[in-house]
Amino acid sequence: MSESWLSSTLFGVVTKVADRMHLSQCDPIRRADERRPSAGSGALTVCHQLIILVSLLLILEGALAVWGLHRPAWGDEAHFAETIRFFGNGVTLQSLAHYHEMSAPLPFIIYSFWGRLFGFALQNLRFLSLLIAFCTFLASFRLFALVLDGNLALYAAIFLALNPYVAGSAIFVFTDMLALLCLVMACTAVVKRSPAMLLVSLSAGLLCRQYLAFLWAAVAVFSLVRLGQQTRDKQDSWMLMACAGSALPLAALMVLWRGLSPDSSLRSVYLNEPLAFHSTAATLYVVLLLVYLVPIIAVRWRQFYRDPRILGASFLLSWLYWLAPVTASPSRGMQIDTVGYFHRFLRLVGSRTSNQIVFYLLFLAALPVLLSIVKGCYTRLSRHDTSFPLLWGFCVVSFLLVMPMSYLTWEKYFILVLPPALMLLLNTQSLAEQTGF
Repeated sequence: MSESWLSSTLFGVVTKVADRMHLSQCDPIRRADERRPSAGSGALTVCHQLIILVSLLLILEGALAVWGLHRPAWGDEAHFAETIRFFGNGVTLQSLAHYHEMSAPLPFIIYSFWGRLFGFALQNLRFLSLLIAFCTFLASFRLFALVLDGNLALYAAIFLALNPYVAGSAIFVFTDMLALLCLVMACTAVVKRSPAMLLVSLSAGLLCRQYLAFLWAAVAVFSLVRLGQQTRDKQDSWMLMACAGSALPLAALMVLWRGLSPDSSLRSVYLNEPLAFHSTAATLYVVLLLVYLVPIIAVRWRQFYRDPRILGASFLLSWLYWLAPVTASPSRGMQIDTVGYFHRFLRLVGSRTSNQIVFYLLFLAALPVLLSIVKGCYTRLSRHDTSFPLLWGFCVVSFLLVMPMSYLTWEKYFILVLPPALMLLLNTQSLAEQTGF
């Protein structure tokens, strides 16, 4: 009796959530921008997918809470918690100008509000991390459901949640999960063509992490292309204006900082050289395009590895790897000699020389994927096709151009391009229409 009541209650709650998400609870998921072929009899309803996802998320977050809630400070958590307590004393122009971090202040301010209500102990702040993560995964599912066929939205949300860096950000007091939530909401705003939502979410994203400028650039170019090809639609003009306006809060902070980051002693340590493109970082992120998406690429392998021209170009370009091999960022006292978990794993099982050979082979295997994405963007532009896969392709390319300008090369940064990359690689209609996406 109690099990039946619990099941019906959960079903009712999820049904209401589906309604609030503006998704049908009875029909297979529909697309936001165009009609698609039926997903088939095997497609679960949105309501059933939500029940499965919420159940899995509760299990995941419960396990993360048991494992990590009372652990000592992990990595950057220690100084992040100090900054949160600093903002807990008040948010003023002085504190915004001189807080002791390199990234934008919004996550620290939000955590400081939580700390004022529930306490600044690390485990109390980690509860907010779990809550933000839960909202992020649900928002990601909503976005995926708008653009992907059948059950792919559920699979994509689970795939995102199980990424080791995403899972880690779900429990520890880091700034990445809030930035990921803002990115997902900004992408949703573009899909739903909501200028107000885009203005708020993209502004908030830039105030979480400055390198979300890659998303800003992708959305700006996409809006310009769409405006140029659909001049009668005023909504595109509003979307472009919202994108432009979203950069103003961060721009104002940069004026206050007189630079790209807060005016503190850390800036003289990490930004003691002019802004530059680090080719070794670009090499790493191309490799990660394969490493962190390998299950999907393995399933879609025919779309990347059947064009002899792309394969030949990839082989010729692959030798550029040896001009900019994957290398850890200068330590600057941080005692970092790898670029993340995957690099650390390679160090455990092989020598430095063998690690570089593995990275080269992965770079070679990733190039057809990248070239297919670039070719797909070009093909869509030449066909005047401004559907959303063009935006997802722009996001991947923009990330590879913007992110290597960071002072730090790190695998974790790749998680912010995972949602656009997932939507691009899992877009079945795009795959069916052309060899390049």
